[in-house]
Amino acid sequence: MSVVKNPKKVYIGNIPRDADEGQIEKMFEEVGKTLSLEFKGDFAFVEYADSEAAEEAIRKYDGARIRGRRLIVEPFRYRGGDPRYRKPPPKVNTRGEHRCIVTNLSANTTKDALREWVMHEKLSSVTVTDVYNRHGLNEGVVEFKDKQDWDYCIRKLDHVKLDGCYVRVYD
Repeated sequence: MSVVKNPKKVYIGNIPRDADEGQIEKMFEEVGKTLSLEFKGDFAFVEYADSEAAEEAIRKYDGARIRGRRLIVEPFRYRGGDPRYRKPPPKVNTRGEHRCIVTNLSANTTKDALREWVMHEKLSSVTVTDVYNRHGLNEGVVEFKDKQDWDYCIRKLDHVKLDGCYVRVYD
């Protein structure tokens, strides 16, 4: 759905590529004072000082012929731009640079329980926690953005009880 954002601005489409920009500029200045004229290859935008001039340009020049091509002149509608020219969203790195492996987990330990256990130690740079069963043994992964948190986890949380089991923490 298109929405008119500026009633003083008009879209001019189907302009021949070899058209004289000066000729088109003079044409559209005949109906009122122009504030800006932007050429974009085979189309352009003209902004007038008032909306009446924009409406007059639409009535007068929609369907007019230039170098054998019929112009399309209509109210400006912002359509969000061409997706080919949009910048991709910035990549957000949600993974941590420092990873610990936690072994000897209880079968009842979930990734949320593992996260809470680590966060209880005031290690706030945790980005990812996961728990899985590997060869019949329950293990977990904790990733940190901060190297000091990672180092603390390895040094201080190794041989500590979690859900009734003494866990091992490795890098």
